[in-house]
Order: sequence, then C-alpha cells, then structure tokens
Amino acid sequence: SDHEPAGFAGRSATRDFDLRALRDFRAFVMNDNSCIGSDLHSGETGRHIPPRSHKSDESTRSALARALVRNLTDLVTVLILPAFFAFTGMRTEIGLVSGLENWMMVALIILVATVGKFGGSLVAARWSGLDWRHAAGLGVLMNTRGLMELIVLNVGLDLGIVSPTLFTMLVLMALVTTVAMTPVLHAALSGVTN
Repeated sequence: SDHEPAGFAGRSATRDFDLRALRDFRAFVMNDNSCIGSDLHSGETGRHIPPRSHKSDESTRSALARALVRNLTDLVTVLILPAFFAFTGMRTEIGLVSGLENWMMVALIILVATVGKFGGSLVAARWSGLDWRHAAGLGVLMNTRGLMELIVLNVGLDLGIVSPTLFTMLVLMALVTTVAMTPVLHAALSGVTN
C-alpha cells in the first residue's frame, strides 16, 4: 500500500499491525479518520479500502479555515500541547495518594477502567469477526487514555467536581494504561504472522 513505508513487506504481522496503528494515530491527529478501520477490512477480506482524498475536505473549508489550520498546527503541537501536558503534570500531586487505602483505590480505578475499555472493545471486535489475538490487540489499543481525558479531568478539577486526590488517581490511571499499551500489545500479538 502507498501509505506504508517501503521495505516492510514480509515482516511479521505484529510489525505491520504496529505500523497501521501508528498510521491510524497520525490520521487521528491530522483529523483524517477515513483510513481508520480500512486495515481491519483489508485484513478480513484481503481487499484494501483506500482512504478518501483530503481534497474533498479541503474544498469545503473556507480560505480562512485552511490558513488557520496551516499556520497554527505547528504552534499547537510544538508549544501549546506540551504546555498543557506540563500544566496537567504540575496539578498532579502524587503526595495526596498516600497510604495503602489510596493506592488500593488507584489499583481499583485502573482495573475498572481497563475492564471497561479493553473488555468492551474485545467483545465488540470478536462480535465483528476478528480472531482472539487481533481482538485483544484492538482492546489494548483502545485501553489507552489520551488528551480528551486529561482535558475533562482538568475541567472537572477547575469546577470542583473532581477532588485533587481523585484527579491525581485518574491521571495515574491514564498514565499506567497508556504506558502499558506497547508491552501488552506485543504480548497479545506475539506469534501472529502474515
């Protein structure tokens, strides 16, 4: 396919799956969700669905919108996004999570969050016809937490809906589930070949 780097043909399916996941992440960040899921279809049927052209989206945007996207993308990704993550990190007070009871609560939050997202995705993927390993891989990828959760947590903290202790616990859960994705994905997809 023209979306994958040359020279990767014949490598393991795990590597190909990782490349597709990376491309889908890039597509998500670039707001091109058309190619997400096309790999699942091509894996099941052997046919690839090419992503739709960006030109159709470009033509519907005003000149001002195109100029803003073109000129602000670098500013947002290089300056504002890291500043937001640093801001969230500075608001996270690990010292508030002290004692066995609080750490058990963190473990329970991680368990419930993982069972909810991983389990729901696994069941849906199996129901859609994926084999167990690929369904587990999809569940692992869906179990990561991202920017949206951190935004909601910060808003909740600002409005007083979430206490500083719960905020810290939920940020820890987001970090643990996101960092665990790579090793767990490799374990889930070990032994998968083309």
